[in-house]
Amino acid sequence: MKIEEVVSTICEAINNRLIVEFNYQWRKRVVEPYLIGVHEDEDELMLRAVQVAGESKSGGLPDWRLFRLAEMKKLKITDRHFEPRLEEYEPKDPELVDRKCWVGSKY
Repeated sequence: MKIEEVVSTICEAINNRLIVEFNYQWRKRVVEPYLIGVHEDEDELMLRAVQVAGESKSGGLPDWRLFRLAEMKKLKITDRHFEPRLEEYEPKDPELVDRKCWVGSKY
């Protein structure tokens, strides 16, 4: 999948509050997507999301994570909706600049 298709797919999920699934670093991830932007230090498109299920070597779930879009494989939107965690969510994420879409935007 081309990066433009990844952005479009995740933005569709963000706008419709739908959970997405993908493989990342050889592990299945299930996440609530919140924001796509360019990481200020790495100049790379990334997703800020809450991982709610799947595998993780970095700790318990659910938890906020950053994912590189270029490393996502087998991306798909599920039919499961999520309620945004607005009390925890920072739409003006200081690490992600040049935002493409985010919870609360009109993509």
